[in-house]
Amino acid sequence: MDYIAHLNPVEQQVQALVVRAARVVEDAPICYQHDIYGHFNTRGMWMAICTGRMRATEPWNLRRRINETFLHEAVHLAQACKGGHRYLSALGVKRSDMVLDQIRQADLRRIVAADRRLESIDHEALYYQDKPRKVKHMVHKYCF
Repeated sequence: MDYIAHLNPVEQQVQALVVRAARVVEDAPICYQHDIYGHFNTRGMWMAICTGRMRATEPWNLRRRINETFLHEAVHLAQACKGGHRYLSALGVKRSDMVLDQIRQADLRRIVAADRRLESIDHEALYYQDKPRKVKHMVHKYCF
């Protein structure tokens, strides 16, 4: 899988945990059906990493996008584990403790415009997508 070669060392540790709890599919069909960089599916416990789309839209920023997207989807894995593998359950961090920068606020608005129910879970995922040690802890805590 091409995305693995782009993961930073701590993200590689997260990946070692993630593949024990979910299947990771690179450039799954959903990547070409929607304008997304990643996706998590609770039914099959799998995540998609859309490296082809990232390479096409942001080749200069590929490593960063892959790492952030992978961590974002890994947060969704932790949320799915907390939800008993049936649904994504917010991890319970106070929103006031998770301040998003303007770019991530815009990303959240775009996500919520598509589905309002995703607000709390994607707020968490957007906040933690650049915090690999915390994501590693969450995946370990909720999935193992």
